[in-house]
Amino acid sequence: MEMLDLIDESLREGVSCRRSCELLMIHRSRIFRWQQACCSDKSLENGTPGPEQALHRLLPEERKTMVALARQEDLADLSHRELTVTAWDKGLVYVSFSTTYRVLKSVGLMGMRGKDRRHNGSSMAPIRKDLTGSN
Repeated sequence: MEMLDLIDESLREGVSCRRSCELLMIHRSRIFRWQQACCSDKSLENGTPGPEQALHRLLPEERKTMVALARQEDLADLSHRELTVTAWDKGLVYVSFSTTYRVLKSVGLMGMRGKDRRHNGSSMAPIRKDLTGSN
């Protein structure tokens, strides 16, 4: 609001908006956008950028299709990557590997991956070959 007040004051003193923006190192379109927001009673507070919902978000039908596919008896042992490719091949849904992983994880059909995952406690440590060259 202070910047808009400063621009208004400079206009009253005879300095153009273009020149004021150059001096303040602000693009004129930003000032115009701020002025429009003030006229329509919108806040000038910093918000999160972008739309509230992504245009390419996963549809509920696509989510149901992925979960139903994962629950099929003959596909139960497939990894999320293999399941995704199976869905592509059947023409059911076209999603990324990470989307399939997130959907399956959200319904409890996929466990954590990576170094921080919980272990079941009964697995054995891997046996690694000697890398020093001596046997």
